[in-house]
Amino acid sequence: NPREAARWLEMASRADNAWAQRVLAGQYLEGDGVLQDFAAALALYEKAARNNPIDDRESREAQQALGKIYEAGI
Repeated sequence: NPREAARWLEMASRADNAWAQRVLAGQYLEGDGVLQDFAAALALYEKAARNNPIDDRESREAQQALGKIYEAGI
Protein backbone atom coordinates (compact mmCIF):
# COMPACT_ATOMS: atom_id res chain seq x y z
CA ASN A 1 0.00 0.00 0.00
CA PRO A 2 1.87 3.13 -1.21
CA ARG A 3 -0.08 5.48 1.08
CA GLU A 4 0.79 3.49 4.16
CA ALA A 5 4.39 3.25 3.02
CA ALA A 6 4.52 7.03 2.57
CA ARG A 7 3.21 7.52 6.11
CA TRP A 8 5.97 5.36 7.60
CA LEU A 9 8.61 6.81 5.32
CA GLU A 10 7.60 10.31 6.40
CA MET A 11 8.21 9.40 10.04
CA ALA A 12 11.59 7.85 9.24
CA SER A 13 12.50 10.85 7.07
CA ARG A 14 11.88 13.20 9.97
CA ALA A 15 14.31 11.08 11.98
CA ASP A 16 16.97 11.80 9.31
CA ASN A 17 16.92 8.34 7.73
CA ALA A 18 18.54 8.90 4.34
CA TRP A 19 17.08 5.72 2.82
CA ALA A 20 13.55 6.79 3.78
CA GLN A 21 14.18 10.31 2.47
CA ARG A 22 15.33 8.94 -0.88
CA VAL A 23 12.44 6.48 -1.24
CA LEU A 24 9.84 9.05 -0.17
CA ALA A 25 11.33 11.56 -2.60
CA GLY A 26 10.73 9.05 -5.37
CA GLN A 27 7.12 8.69 -4.28
CA TYR A 28 6.65 12.46 -4.40
CA LEU A 29 8.33 12.61 -7.79
CA GLU A 30 6.00 9.96 -9.22
CA GLY A 31 2.88 10.76 -7.18
CA ASP A 32 2.90 7.22 -5.81
CA GLY A 33 0.76 7.14 -2.66
CA VAL A 34 1.10 10.90 -2.22
CA LEU A 35 0.17 13.93 -4.27
CA GLN A 36 2.88 14.60 -6.83
CA ASP A 37 5.10 17.35 -5.46
CA PHE A 38 8.34 18.14 -7.26
CA ALA A 39 9.47 20.63 -4.59
CA ALA A 40 9.06 18.03 -1.83
CA ALA A 41 10.88 15.43 -3.93
CA LEU A 42 13.76 17.82 -4.57
CA ALA A 43 14.02 18.80 -0.89
CA LEU A 44 14.05 15.17 0.25
CA TYR A 45 16.63 14.12 -2.34
CA GLU A 46 18.82 17.03 -1.23
CA LYS A 47 18.50 16.02 2.43
CA ALA A 48 19.31 12.40 1.62
CA ALA A 49 22.31 13.45 -0.46
CA ARG A 50 23.75 15.44 2.45
CA ASN A 51 22.50 13.31 5.31
CA ASN A 52 24.36 10.03 5.23
CA PRO A 53 27.97 10.06 6.31
CA ILE A 54 27.90 6.36 7.31
CA ASP A 55 26.58 4.77 4.12
CA ASP A 56 27.74 6.49 0.96
CA ARG A 57 25.33 4.40 -1.14
CA GLU A 58 22.23 6.34 -0.10
CA SER A 59 23.98 9.65 -0.59
CA ARG A 60 25.27 8.58 -4.00
CA GLU A 61 21.84 7.35 -5.14
CA ALA A 62 20.19 10.57 -3.96
CA GLN A 63 22.82 12.61 -5.81
CA GLN A 64 22.18 10.60 -8.97
CA ALA A 65 18.44 11.22 -8.65
CA LEU A 66 19.08 14.95 -8.23
CA GLY A 67 21.23 14.94 -11.34
CA LYS A 68 18.45 13.31 -13.33
CA ILE A 69 15.92 15.84 -12.03
CA TYR A 70 18.16 18.77 -12.94
CA GLU A 71 18.91 17.23 -16.34
CA ALA A 72 15.18 16.81 -17.03
CA GLY A 73 14.56 20.41 -15.98
CA ILE A 74 12.00 19.51 -13.35
